[in-house]
Amino acid sequence: QDCNLYSEYRSIRTDLLLEPRELIKFTTAGQTCSNFGVHARFQFLKSLYDKGQAAFIANIGNLAVPIKDKFHYRNVQRCHGLFSHSDQQNGAQTLKCQDMGTAAKGTGGRIADALAQGKKGLRTTSFSLAGTSIWPQGWATQREIIDSRLGSGRFEGYERWRYTIDNITAQRHGNVYAEAYASAFLDAIETTEKVGQALAGVKTATTYPTPSGLDRQLNQIAKLMRTRDARKAERDFFFITTGGWDMHSNMKQNLDRKFNEIDGALRRFVAEMEGQKIWDKVVFVTESEFARTLDSNGGGSDHAWAGNHFIIGG
Repeated sequence: QDCNLYSEYRSIRTDLLLEPRELIKFTTAGQTCSNFGVHARFQFLKSLYDKGQAAFIANIGNLAVPIKDKFHYRNVQRCHGLFSHSDQQNGAQTLKCQDMGTAAKGTGGRIADALAQGKKGLRTTSFSLAGTSIWPQGWATQREIIDSRLGSGRFEGYERWRYTIDNITAQRHGNVYAEAYASAFLDAIETTEKVGQALAGVKTATTYPTPSGLDRQLNQIAKLMRTRDARKAERDFFFITTGGWDMHSNMKQNLDRKFNEIDGALRRFVAEMEGQKIWDKVVFVTESEFARTLDSNGGGSDHAWAGNHFIIGG
């Protein structure tokens, strides 16, 4: 409230605005304002910021090329399927929003490719706890899909059927789709068995409650991290999702609930990473397909481009 931009924020935000009492104040240098506010539910996130273990990143979103104004907007390359959730999710996960679909492969997967194929040839794995999301998939790096509740979801009766599976998938069909399916099927079976064996009996370093879906995903990641020696892992990537952000109504109440959930999940995850003594080797970044409009639609807000995110690490 001690910066002119807050007055502009108040005038456009109307019924959605956060009063100073609903914010935690923090300071920074080199910005238009020296004081900023983060939602009051982010007590733990703010404590990481105070330790130099968190940063807030403003104005992040899908963009093909810089757009100067609404007139310039009509004549430049734009993201495919603007305001479509599925298209913009693909754009956020590939960082190629101007391309339709997922042919560009995922950002995490491409980074994993670079690490694995670089001079050091690092042993790299990329996991998805969000099904077939594209972010963990590279050109050479194959995403390994893990279930947050059931671990790797091992194939029941694997030992009894393994030779039959090997025989079936070794057949050649003269059809590229059939060959690709057989290869993917075998890879999935072998991956779930390998990770399932590694996860068997693994426990977290701390008492780790899982009151939310986000907690369950982070808990599973923590267990996977504990298997890194058995897997001979040198670099791991993990992709998770948490929904419920399409707040066209009841935005203030829903944000309060979601931010409280996230702050608690971060607190428990960081405690576990510290318990494993690897917090200084972890980076956690958020992203989204959309932001929300600053102006209210009468209790909520609608789809917009750039939003605010954070990055944390020890």
